[in-house]
Amino acid sequence: MDSLKTTIKRSKWALIAYTIAHSTAVRAKANFGNFKSITGATHAGLRASESVDYIQRQFDDYVRYGKLTPSSIEGKTVYEGGPGDNVGVGLRFLSAGANYMVCMDRFDSRHDPEQEHAIYQELRRRLNEQDRRRMDEAVDLSDSTVKLNPDKLKAVYGHGMEEAGDVFDANTFDLVVSRGVVQEIYDGDRLFAGMYQILKPGGLMLHKIDFRDYGLFSSNGHNPLTFLTISDSVYKLMASGSDRPSPRMINWYRDKMKELGMDAEFYRSAIIQRQYNRMPMEVIPHKPNLQVGLDYPADTVAMVNEIRPRISPRYRHLSDEDLITAGSFLVARKPRT
Repeated sequence: MDSLKTTIKRSKWALIAYTIAHSTAVRAKANFGNFKSITGATHAGLRASESVDYIQRQFDDYVRYGKLTPSSIEGKTVYEGGPGDNVGVGLRFLSAGANYMVCMDRFDSRHDPEQEHAIYQELRRRLNEQDRRRMDEAVDLSDSTVKLNPDKLKAVYGHGMEEAGDVFDANTFDLVVSRGVVQEIYDGDRLFAGMYQILKPGGLMLHKIDFRDYGLFSSNGHNPLTFLTISDSVYKLMASGSDRPSPRMINWYRDKMKELGMDAEFYRSAIIQRQYNRMPMEVIPHKPNLQVGLDYPADTVAMVNEIRPRISPRYRHLSDEDLITAGSFLVARKPRT
C-alpha cells in the first residue's frame, strides 16, 4: 500500500487528477452557498502571542514595503482581501489611525471564538494608549464574545477578491492589501480590474504574492517548476474557483501593472530551492533584484535549465531570475488623474 501511495505521489498526472477532484468539490460547495472552509485557518493551533506576532509581521510588511507613514494611514479607508480566520490585521490598521476597514473573504474560515478573543486581547495589550483607544472604537472585548463595530470594521464572507468591483462603489478605498491571496484568484484580469476600480485616485495596492505550487509537485519529488508545464485548459480545472494557486509568474503582474498604468515596484520575497521537497527560501529583506551567489546558489539555475525546455512557451522566455522567484511583494499606486 505504501509503495502504491508513493507511486501515485510521484505521478504528475495522478497529482493533477487529485487536484481537479478537490477543486471540483470546492466549487460544488460554493455553488450551494457553503463557504465554510479550513482554508485560511492560519492561526489554528497557535498561541495568542504567536498569532499577534504574525499579525504584526503582516502589518510591518505593509508599512515597510509600502513606505507607509502615520499620515498614510490616518483617516484612511482600507480593504483587506482574504483575512482568513480573524481580522487582526484590520484591527491593527484601525489602531494605527485608519478610519474604516473592510475584510472580505470568499471562504468563511473555521473560527475558534475563544482563541479569536484571546488574540485580540493580546493585540490590544501590546498597543500604546492612543492605539488602544482606537482599537476599542472598532471592537468590544468586554465580555467573552467579540463584538465588531460595523461603523469601523466590516467582515464580508462569500465574496472573493475578484468580486470587489461588484460589491463596492468605485473610488472607495485608499489602500487595498492582501497576503498570499491574489494568486488563488484564477481570473486575474477581473481581479485587478475590480481592485483598480475600488481604489481612489492615488490609492495604493499592497500584495504579497506566492508564485509556488503549494507543494503539489515540489513536495512529491518533482521540479518546483513542474506546474508551469501544464496546459491552460487543464490548469483551469485545477485552480478555478478553488483554493489552489493560479500559474501566474512575476512577469504577468508586471505586464498587468503597465496595462493599468500603475506605478509599481516588486520586492522579491522568496526563491525556489534545489531540493525538490523543501519550501522556498525567504529573502529578508525583500529585494527588487537577486544576485547569483549572493541570494541563491548557482545550482538553482541548473534546476531551471533542466525543466525550461518542457515548460509552456509563455514562460519559457522568462529570465532565470523570474523563474526562480517564488514570491514577491507588489506595491502599486493608481494614477491621481
